Amino acid sequence: MSNGKAGPKFRFKTPEEMQIKIDEYFETETVYTISGLAEFLGVRRQTLQKYSEIEKFFGVIDLAKGRVESYNERQLYTPKIAHGVIFSLKNNFKWRDQLDMNTKNEHEHNFPKLTKEEAENAKKAFDDEF
Repeated sequence: MSNGKAGPKFRFKTPEEMQIKIDEYFETETVYTISGLAEFLGVRRQTLQKYSEIEKFFGVIDLAKGRVESYNERQLYTPKIAHGVIFSLKNNFKWRDQLDMNTKNEHEHNFPKLTKEEAENAKKAFDDEF
């Protein structure tokens, strides 16, 4: 019984066939993106993702995505385009911002220990002053 939804139509029967087209993409294009790769392969971005879930295509697509990721990472060093590249890395490659917080009190103060009487005298002197 059909649920009325058609799945993606797969253009490539073998990883080797796909690899040839992927190689063409990297030889002819000057800017590498996941959407651009998918378009060059003649599929939608979501279909490319579905291909990567098929074991025999995983390696081919994983290497291509790694090459796109590497290209995007290098673009971080190009002035004025970093925001778009950061968006791509976060959304296509699961990069994330990370904030490290140190909650330990690593600054020990060497204040002298006061007796109760000394503390009271210091408080009184302070109160009298202000």
